[in-house]
Amino acid sequence: MEKKPVILNEDTFVSVQNEININMVSSSNQAVLIIGQNGSGKTFLLNRIYNNSENAYYDKIWIDGRSIFSSDEIIMQCSNKSNKSNKCLLFIDDIDFYFNRCTFDEQYRLRRFLYSQDAPMLIGSLSRLLPSLTDYNAPFFEGMKLVYIKSVDSTDLSIFFSPPYIKRALSLLIYMPKTIRSLEIIEAILTINKNQNSDLDILLSWFAEKYRAIYQGLPTYSQHILNALCLKTDGMIMSEIKYMTKLPPNILTAYLNSLSKNNIINIDKTIKKLCRYSIKDQLFSLWLQDGSSNTANESNQSE
Repeated sequence: MEKKPVILNEDTFVSVQNEININMVSSSNQAVLIIGQNGSGKTFLLNRIYNNSENAYYDKIWIDGRSIFSSDEIIMQCSNKSNKSNKCLLFIDDIDFYFNRCTFDEQYRLRRFLYSQDAPMLIGSLSRLLPSLTDYNAPFFEGMKLVYIKSVDSTDLSIFFSPPYIKRALSLLIYMPKTIRSLEIIEAILTINKNQNSDLDILLSWFAEKYRAIYQGLPTYSQHILNALCLKTDGMIMSEIKYMTKLPPNILTAYLNSLSKNNIINIDKTIKKLCRYSIKDQLFSLWLQDGSSNTANESNQSE
C-alpha cells in the first residue's frame, strides 16, 4: 500500500496557535489545554506548535508531565529560562500526571505563578477532563482555555488511505478507538497483508498479549462476568448476567461496579432498574468471543 503524507488535527493546531498569537500581545496569559484520548496525536500536535515558525522568537520550555511531582519543579524550570526579557511559552505534555499527583493546595501555587507578571503561557495536553478542571473548588476550575481533539472520521480515512483501502480500513476502525494511532496500526496491517479476509485476525493478534495481560490480572469472578458479556454485542441486563454466571446478586453487583470503575465495561442507565452492561472495548470483546481467553482461564488469580 502506498503511504500518503498526512497531517491531521489541523483545526486544533490553528486554534491553539491563534490563542498563542492573542496572548503574546496581551498583558496577561490564558493557559490552553489540549484534550484528546490516548493515541489522538496530542504529543505530535504539541511538538508542531513548539516548532512552528510563528513561535521562533519566544523562549520555549518543554516539560514531560510524567516527570513532574510538584509545582516547584515547573516553576524552577521556568525561572531558569535563558532570556527573562522575552515572552515565554511553557509546554507540558501529559499534564494529567501533575494534576493527579498534586493536591489542590499545590496546584494553587502553580496557578499563582502562571498569573504573575512576566509568567509564561502554559500550553498543556491531557487525555481527559479531571477534577482539577471540573471541581468548583479546584484551582483551575476557570481560567483555562480547553481545546478538544476530535475523533477521526470517514473524512480522515479518505485523507489517510488511498481509495482502494478505505473500506478495509473502516471495517477495522469500528473495533478501535477513533484516533490517529488506530489509523497508523490499520495502515501497518494493510501494508503487510494482501488478504482482506484475514485483516481482523491480524488486528486481534496485534492486541492479544495486551488483552491476555488485562484478563489474567482480573479476579476470577470478573473473568466469569466478561466471558458472559462478550456473547452479546448489545450488552446484558443484570438478570441475564446472573443466569449466565450463577453468581449471587451481591457479588455480581460488586464485581460489575469494579469492572466499570476500571473502565472495562459500560453501564447504560437509560432505562431505570434495567441497567445494561457491555464491554467497552469491542476488540477485547471479540478477543474473548474468539476463544483466545481459554489459556487465560488457567490463571491462578484467586479471590
